[in-house]
Amino acid sequence: AKQKDADGATSLLHLMRERLVMPDVVSYNSAVNACARGSCIHQAVALMEEMQFYRLMATEVSFNSILHACARSGDVARAQETLAEMASRRCVPGSISYNSALGACAKAGDSRTAQRILHEMPRFLRDVVTYNTALNAAVQEGDLATAEDLLAELQQDLRPDVISYSSLISGYA
Repeated sequence: AKQKDADGATSLLHLMRERLVMPDVVSYNSAVNACARGSCIHQAVALMEEMQFYRLMATEVSFNSILHACARSGDVARAQETLAEMASRRCVPGSISYNSALGACAKAGDSRTAQRILHEMPRFLRDVVTYNTALNAAVQEGDLATAEDLLAELQQDLRPDVISYSSLISGYA
């Protein structure tokens, strides 16, 4: 069913063009999201390239759809590529973008990349979810020293929540 939804969304975009109805950014974002939610990341990326071909500017929403799919699948490499692509297209990543990329790291247990992304992220965008996700990546990798450092860093700027502590506790289990 997931592939069918992605194929259906893509087919409708092409049908629009055949009928001389030019898809706009919202149309493409919806189709990119359908592909990404259906775990068809390659199709979503192809649609982003198609947007560029038709001179439609991808938005943070476009990129976030792909980053969410990366978070669900643990595709750290694609998440990093997507953040880099955002920068190359002058699309500024927000907290949702960074948190999704961190989510891919957590799913993959890639603490080192999570730390790099966290420290590239502007401080004013960081929230408790940001730190919890990076902390979870460290715990998943078994790097409790880094997880403890992240909790300390979180305590300097924000207030840890139950998830912050529970993630670290699970690392000791």
